[in-house]
Parts: sequence; structure tokens; C-alpha cells
Amino acid sequence: MSPELVVRKEFREGRLDSEGDISEAVEIIRNGGIVAAQFRGVFGIWGDGSNSESIAKALIAKGDTDPARKFSCMLFADDFLPLIDRFSVHESIRHLLDSVESLEQRLGAMCFIRAPINKDVVGGIPEPLISEEGGNFYMHNLDPYGHWPMTGFIRALNAGGVEFVAVTSLNDHAAGNGNPASFSRPDPLQKRFKDTR
Repeated sequence: MSPELVVRKEFREGRLDSEGDISEAVEIIRNGGIVAAQFRGVFGIWGDGSNSESIAKALIAKGDTDPARKFSCMLFADDFLPLIDRFSVHESIRHLLDSVESLEQRLGAMCFIRAPINKDVVGGIPEPLISEEGGNFYMHNLDPYGHWPMTGFIRALNAGGVEFVAVTSLNDHAAGNGNPASFSRPDPLQKRFKDTR
């Protein structure tokens, strides 16, 4: 992360069903910022996967010191499906990839998919969103289809020029309790943000 990166404590509550709040969130992300929101009971951080400043800010918010940390993505099935290497997917579940409708109807907004990615498209995917293992490339994706407020948010980001929406949980990696998903402290982010003004 760049030592010049400054993160300011600026919080404002908004709603995913408010056009004005969505517009403001899109502008924040388009300008290299991050937005936190709740999705299906989990708090997450959204940013622009192709903007290194946005990625760095998300890592700072999490207290994560690993600059190589990979992020998940929120692509709709019609954008994600063409990236997947179908023949590397086990045959017992390959039928889920038969159509956009099949993928979004069965898995949209319900679970992350870790999918093998065609090697010929890897260069067009931002580095924080792609992982490599044994010469194979993978992405984690959560299709927002089926969760209408999040669908509207991601569509607005796409329309605003953010093609690859990065997302990560708001787990506090700085807590040091061995379980980054555990929030046992009353306000896990208060101390870290207090010192970043």
C-alpha cells in the first residue's frame, strides 16, 4: 500500500433502496473510495476492483496487512459465465452453467462461486480479483441477482463505469483473535479509524 494513502473517517448512513444514496455511493467508488453495506446479514466493503486506491482503502478498513489479498467480485451471471472455463468444472455441476438463467435462478445472491477462469480472458480481469493455483486461474463471484436492492446498486455501479465490483467482508483482521469473522469487541473499527484522520 502506498504510504501517501490517507483514509479519513467519514460515515454517513444510506439505504440501498434510495436513488440518491446509490448515486452518492457510485460516485464514492468511482473516485477510488469504498462503501460498506449489509448484504444477507453480512457486512461487506465494496469498491472498484480495477482501482488500486479503492483496494488499498478496503484493506486498511479491514486491518489487513496483506497487499496481495484477493477480493471477491460481484458480476451478474451474463458477465461472469463467459469468463468460466466450463471444462474445468466438475461434470456433476456443469449443467448449472448451461445458461445465464440457470446460473442466476439457482445460485444468484445465495452463495459465492469459486470458478475456474479461461486463461485467454485472465488479462482483462483486475489482478486483485483473480487467483492462480497450479497454473489454473480462479475467481470468487457473488451474482447479486435475486437481492433487488443489491442488484440495483451493482447495476448503478456498472452504469457508472465500474465494470469489476470488488467485495470483501468487513471482518476485522487486526483483532488478532485467530478468528477474523468474530466481532467480540463492541466497536472493532473505532480505534483504527480514530488514528487515520
